[in-house]
Amino acid sequence: MQAFMNTISKTDEHNIPRLLISASRSGEGKTSVALGINRALRKRGLVVQPWKAGPDYLDPGYHSLAAGRICRNLDTWMLSADVNKSLFLHGSEDSDIALVEGVMGYFDGSSDGSGSGSSEDLARVLSLPVVLVLDVSSMAQSAGAIAAGFIGLDSTSMISGFILNRVAGARHQSIVTGAVEDATGLPVFGVLPRRTEIILPERHLGLVSARTNPKLEATIEALSRIVEEHIDLDSLVVTARSVDPLAEAEAVCVFPGAVSEAVRPKIAYALDDAFHFYYQDNLDYLSFAGGDLVPFSPLSDSYLPACDALYIGGGYPEVYAEILSANHSMLKSIRSAVKKGLPVFAECGGYMYLSQAIIDGQNRRYPMTGILAGEVHMGDKLRRLGYCEISVQKESFLGQGTIFARGHLFHYSRMDGVGDVESAYLLRKTGETDCVKEGQVKGSVCAGYTHVHFASNPQLPKNFVTAAILYKKGRNPDGATVSES
Repeated sequence: MQAFMNTISKTDEHNIPRLLISASRSGEGKTSVALGINRALRKRGLVVQPWKAGPDYLDPGYHSLAAGRICRNLDTWMLSADVNKSLFLHGSEDSDIALVEGVMGYFDGSSDGSGSGSSEDLARVLSLPVVLVLDVSSMAQSAGAIAAGFIGLDSTSMISGFILNRVAGARHQSIVTGAVEDATGLPVFGVLPRRTEIILPERHLGLVSARTNPKLEATIEALSRIVEEHIDLDSLVVTARSVDPLAEAEAVCVFPGAVSEAVRPKIAYALDDAFHFYYQDNLDYLSFAGGDLVPFSPLSDSYLPACDALYIGGGYPEVYAEILSANHSMLKSIRSAVKKGLPVFAECGGYMYLSQAIIDGQNRRYPMTGILAGEVHMGDKLRRLGYCEISVQKESFLGQGTIFARGHLFHYSRMDGVGDVESAYLLRKTGETDCVKEGQVKGSVCAGYTHVHFASNPQLPKNFVTAAILYKKGRNPDGATVSES
């Protein structure tokens, strides 16, 4: 891993067997199929590296459990082609096969219509053979037309074959398989029967978190048995191994060099059922930049651990608002640390936790840390969704106004009563020209709804670690002496 930080060369070691599981649209069953394949290949003794395309935090938790290895994210809108290659090579080290679950439908990407961020775009960047999942329920020969349409839309298609889902029976299977193979000239790797008893539960942000789904292990095992019975795994592995090395372009070194310091600063990060939405690469960036990561639980721990900076990611604070609000010692501990100048970076759920209160759908008010202005009101409709670009404001320890990064928005709540405060970012959503103010900066705290991907600008985590070092030495990020009051 240390060698990766310094250089990446073009070698045959980059010839990682790999596949992308996509679908014609969301809801076709690609997550279930990918979970089943991850576990089935693992049971065969293969070291499987799972991946998820797009800005997703929930599916990776499922795939991590299925494969027994941390699932990571790839994204061609937030990150350049070379950065995606570098992250892929780094994350797939020592694996026998890499399995990527796509995002939405195969051609669906950013709202600007460019195709950036789509599974199709990622397949091209990483030379990924694609297996397209098609829900063929309530159709017969038309399945061939749909399959042919996906092939015909692009003359250099990366699609290598199909998996047909929700087939009614043997006669139906014969018709749809023949229709797809005749229309495309590509193989059907498997045909999955309609199974209503295996369901992945959902809540308002998508699937229920892997951390809070007690039946998930049994569900994954059931999916793997279905895959083993109905999908030609040998042919999938052969297809995965047919790829060329990733040598089309020189992959770049994307991790920052460590800040020179004899003792690494400790960066506490919230990790429990309420807060667990992190890109694994974000955590790696902080570590490679010189930080020593220390997990803690705002739900169950009484105090913030000894640390030099704090990172609070997204999650479900609204679901656990009563417990978070009742943990008075933790709230007091965080308030005290912030008063002394502790650098704090918070995203979405973490931003909500730093507010005055969370007010749920039943109008029940739960006080939070009270560090930032405003109260969070939960709604039943999605308020903001989509890719965005931010510029960090000059008052933030993360950098100056010329520091740009990319991220994603997905939240149902709104922050009311903020008033005239310093914003954390200027934000521009994909396809829009106007910038809006987002989040808050207060002293050593920088927080907002935006989920930022550190790989879009490695200077951000390096600046964060530098702020932690300054705090460790007894100074605020601006160099002032830390108050002990």
